[in-house]
Amino acid sequence: MKLPIFLPFLFVFVGVVVGHTAHGQSLFQLPKVSATPSGCLSNEKGYMVYNTTDNKIYYCNGTNYQALSGISTNFFSLDGYSIVSQGKIKLSGLKPNEGAVKDKILTAVDDFGNIEWKTASAGSGGGSAGFSAIGTSPGGSNGQNFTGNTYTKLTIFNIEEFDDAAQFSGNTFTAATAGVYHFDIKLSLFPVTIPVPEATIATIQIRKNTSTNIRVSTQAIVLGGVDFNSSFNIKLAENDTIEIYAGTTAGYTMKINGGLNLSFGGYKVY
Repeated sequence: MKLPIFLPFLFVFVGVVVGHTAHGQSLFQLPKVSATPSGCLSNEKGYMVYNTTDNKIYYCNGTNYQALSGISTNFFSLDGYSIVSQGKIKLSGLKPNEGAVKDKILTAVDDFGNIEWKTASAGSGGGSAGFSAIGTSPGGSNGQNFTGNTYTKLTIFNIEEFDDAAQFSGNTFTAATAGVYHFDIKLSLFPVTIPVPEATIATIQIRKNTSTNIRVSTQAIVLGGVDFNSSFNIKLAENDTIEIYAGTTAGYTMKINGGLNLSFGGYKVY
């Protein structure tokens, strides 16, 4: 008796991916082997098999079968939407031209599962990475002069003691994420012109986004100079900036001294 003509074609499908349904999801099953094939052909490039002996997935590179390095056989959980890896995972393309992502964390930015690299911050009340900057040695050319009632941005905080989240640059603090921040500022102001005219004052402005004054302090100036200290909390949006400006009575020159009496620091509260 002759075999039906369609029987030879059954062998074409031996070892191909098998599809089935579980947990309401469409799944596939790779061909199973107890020993990885010793070689493969160029026209078989991309073929994959599952080795039941070492529980690894192998793919053909056109010459031989290579293990998918660092990936466990349970690399995707249907119900948990999770990836499990026994090695390294690299994620890229999440936010083009973002720059370095070292020491950042993946953060959900909406309710649809979209994520971006963000600077790490602690939970509520725990604080987060902060910064602290001071000036150079006091006196001489290491100070910064300001004249008249045209306000000048202070650029004397040129020694960073630490800046854990890279938020302080060019004497400007930039909030990496939205939240409540705490800042501490310490200055020493000295007259340049002697004697000091009566009613000479110095005004320190703490500005958000360059133009909005959030704190203003006016100090009467005496020959021996005065100290300025400020500690405050403020709620900032992502990329809001904090800077310090100084001005004095018209036609008069003041000096901000460097050294231990000069500091600018802060951190995220929550």
